[in-house]
Amino acid sequence: MPDVAIPASPSPAGTAASPATKPKKRIEWLDIAKGIAIVLVVLGHTLVYETPIVQAIYSFHMPLFFLAAGYTFRPKETRSVIKASAKQLLIPYCILFILTVLPAVLFEPQLDFDMLASRAAGFFFASAITVVPFGFPPVGILWFLWALFASRVILNITTGAFEKRGVSDRVQLLIYFVFSVIGGAVGKFVFLPLALDLVTSTVFLMYIGYLVKRHNLIATITRWQWIIAAFAIWALCMLAPYAPLSTRVYPSLFAALAGTLLAVKVSMLIADHTRLIKRALLYLGVNSLLVFFLHTIEGNYIAWGSFALLAGLSHSNFAIFLLRMAWICLVMALFTMHPLKRVGKQ
Repeated sequence: MPDVAIPASPSPAGTAASPATKPKKRIEWLDIAKGIAIVLVVLGHTLVYETPIVQAIYSFHMPLFFLAAGYTFRPKETRSVIKASAKQLLIPYCILFILTVLPAVLFEPQLDFDMLASRAAGFFFASAITVVPFGFPPVGILWFLWALFASRVILNITTGAFEKRGVSDRVQLLIYFVFSVIGGAVGKFVFLPLALDLVTSTVFLMYIGYLVKRHNLIATITRWQWIIAAFAIWALCMLAPYAPLSTRVYPSLFAALAGTLLAVKVSMLIADHTRLIKRALLYLGVNSLLVFFLHTIEGNYIAWGSFALLAGLSHSNFAIFLLRMAWICLVMALFTMHPLKRVGKQ
């Protein structure tokens, strides 16, 4: 997702700052890919989880965001990374936490110190599901904002340290992989504060994206022979059930990479051969954190399933998805007047 403070103008996720006089040019296919992924986030939160469509979505859509953040990542001075990322990610995390927890706190019949302390602990652990084994309440989809913040800071610190010491890319990749395995093993028994067991995996994904950009591999890996192989791998992986990355039931790395590669290829085709779809997905991709922000709000405050008009529809979940996207886009239009025109002026 793009790293933007609400409601400030967006910039790419994980992108290191460029000189003020020479802003980086946006990457169309990458923004389109993030547009596809954020639409899949809303769709995945609307459909019944056990359906094959949702299983397919969860196999790659969140890993795609971290791979994309790694692709635009550039090592820089750590203090500036922390400052920019805190503004772009932690402020929305705090705002959304307050907005989503406040109603539950206000209507809690037995409001006491223990309940407030439990909520505060949940905020500190930043888990999408109930914290194991302590039972602290989850923060839901807000886990992504914290995980992206932590991943950017950790990757910036570690890559800087490795490169100063001349550690090769292959050795770095192995180190990040080993730590992701350790984090995954720890997370089976206990969730670490600040979601650090999960962040080991998101940092690993970001580093893969960073290597793809660093070695200019995107043109090679998006050739049709690789795409066909990726589709075969992804389809094979779909024979097994998948759970969200945030639940610590980690999806297959092969499915995540193959699914992301397919999404990237589709995004490139859209960028080259369409106009209206391209502009719509660019808009959603460039503003994907704002979509995330508004989706969190409507998901907590609008009971779409209670609408009588939707109850009788044979595909009510898809109708709810369309209504959600329409509401999100309508509110976004209030933030970004003439939004589709702005996309062409990046």
